[in-house]
This record gives sequence, C-alpha cells and structure tokens, in this order.
Amino acid sequence: MSNPTFEYESIHFAGSIGLLTGSRKGYFSLTINERDKNNKHWWINALMAILHL
Repeated sequence: MSNPTFEYESIHFAGSIGLLTGSRKGYFSLTINERDKNNKHWWINALMAILHL
C-alpha cells in the first residue's frame, strides 16, 4: 500500500470492546452514550464506569 486512505476515524476507550464513537469525514458520525438516571450522585456513575459495573 503505497498511498493508504482512511475510510473512518474512531475513538476507543480503555477497557471497552468495540466502537463507541466513529465518524466518516463529510458523511456522518455515530456515538453511543449511556448513564444511569436512577443514581442521584454523579460520582456513583463515575465509579461504576471505572469499575466496569
């Protein structure tokens, strides 16, 4: 491959498997976002994300 081209760009997060955020220049972008609305404290959501619960 003397002149490679990129079709998509993506952002990966440590500890996650798969594509959570991706984009194709001039076309579209995809993002997956989630948070637990039952917790009243922001730090519980942050702790759950760190511990992968």
